Amino acid sequence: MSVDVEQLGFGLPHKWHTPKLPQPGDNVATDIQRVVTTLKEAASVAGIPTPRKPWLSELAPTYDITGLYQRRDTELVLGVVDVPSEQKQVPEYFLPDKEGNIAYYGASGSGKTQALRSLAVAAAITPDRDRSKFTDLTLQAAAST
Repeated sequence: MSVDVEQLGFGLPHKWHTPKLPQPGDNVATDIQRVVTTLKEAASVAGIPTPRKPWLSELAPTYDITGLYQRRDTELVLGVVDVPSEQKQVPEYFLPDKEGNIAYYGASGSGKTQALRSLAVAAAITPDRDRSKFTDLTLQAAAST
């Protein structure tokens, strides 16, 4: 289907040039990529610094749990969480006296054992080393034959 558009005014009509539509497989910029490019160009033309990103960097893939602030036995550090509404990243704590037990579940290879080990390390590095009990129940479905 084709649509021709002409500008009408005084004199001869001028046919509008319509850009070629992108085809499957073409490398087309997303809306956000075009907005970022336009803002950078506008900042350059205006002679002002490129605007800062309005978001924090991604969370690190791993954290050294011994380097995170461990308060006390009643608050065991689990890791770092992103709080976008406050534009910050903060340690997250497990409160065993308040929250009771904790269970990690997920598919094989999802990090359950590593999460339990991290919690055990957090319990071991508290200033007051109370006794903690950790149980790793590795439950596997029986293979059907």
